[in-house]
Amino acid sequence: MVGNTGFADLLFTFDVEYQLDGAGLPSQPTLYPNFAVTGTVQTGGFALVSGFINYDGVNTAGTISTLDTVNYGSTWSTPGPFTGTAFGIPTFGNTPVLVANTTLRMYGQIHFLVDPAEINAYSVQAPEPTSFALLGMGAAGLLLAVIRKRR
Repeated sequence: MVGNTGFADLLFTFDVEYQLDGAGLPSQPTLYPNFAVTGTVQTGGFALVSGFINYDGVNTAGTISTLDTVNYGSTWSTPGPFTGTAFGIPTFGNTPVLVANTTLRMYGQIHFLVDPAEINAYSVQAPEPTSFALLGMGAAGLLLAVIRKRR
């Protein structure tokens, strides 16, 4: 039996803005998705989920700044089937109070890379207003299986 050759590389880049109402946004734990990941790694191959999400907003001092950054970096390289979670790691873990009638911006990228391997990924956190757009990344991760089959 001959193994697959080649690789699949999916980079999901996003930039989303939310207009806050007159109540603003209270201080709360930073909301972000984790990704359940399954697949098969061939000998000499790997599967990788990496990336970041930045959260920008206007704080009570009226300053626009990055409020928190969540980083991802998980690799599977042991040959054979695997199941795991690509956990986000927030820099601060809490977003401060945001001013009423301003904008909360989330932007970043999530990178799915396999060489040669098979990977399936999906979000494992329920959608929240500040992370709803990120659910599409789980579906995008599933595209890797399609890309792998075309090679």
